[in-house]
Amino acid sequence: MTNSFVDPVNEKEICKEVITSLAKPALGVFVNLLPSDAMTEEDNVTVQDMNLALQRSNDKSSPGHDAITYQMLFHLPTCAKQLLVDIMNHCLHHSSPLEEWKIIRLLYLKKNTSLQQAAAANIRPLALFSCIPQLLNCILKWRMEIHLAEEQLLPLYMNGFRKRRGTDHNLVSLFNEITSARIGGGCTTALFLDLTNAFNNVSIPTLADIMNSMNFKPYITR
Repeated sequence: MTNSFVDPVNEKEICKEVITSLAKPALGVFVNLLPSDAMTEEDNVTVQDMNLALQRSNDKSSPGHDAITYQMLFHLPTCAKQLLVDIMNHCLHHSSPLEEWKIIRLLYLKKNTSLQQAAAANIRPLALFSCIPQLLNCILKWRMEIHLAEEQLLPLYMNGFRKRRGTDHNLVSLFNEITSARIGGGCTTALFLDLTNAFNNVSIPTLADIMNSMNFKPYITR
């Protein structure tokens, strides 16, 4: 273990404090869907989906607790890939992931390596998931993006977390607004927000309700 990481064996209490600060109690009750209600045959994941996800994966990514890498999965024969796809579809049909997929390997990274004494506020946990469920997540993410695009559910001016858009688009939009206002003799008011722990405080049941209102298919929101 290098100086950039904290050893959870020697720093149990600090690492426990980090995890406790991130882990939020689940709100709401999720009801498992019946297989017939969850998805149709046309929604099934295919070997082609899996191959495309593998092609776009980062083959240098660290594996999860099972030590299975993307390179291993990429070189599997088609019959083995079909077996994995069948497992994915079974989980989607029953809205229940494998228990093994819920096991996460954690690394505790120091934000500031110059500090000699480890502290919870100076630690950023890195979660390493199994590559197999990450492939499934990638496939579902594509389907969500397609649905959002086809239904035109996102505002035109939204650039974050969208394909082929980035901070440059935000800067150009801001520059155009300011320039247009100056030419017209007006002014521009801008508000910049930075939400602390925004992702850590997302309400999953509320998010699922929003996605359901956008007509995402039930097998994606459960």
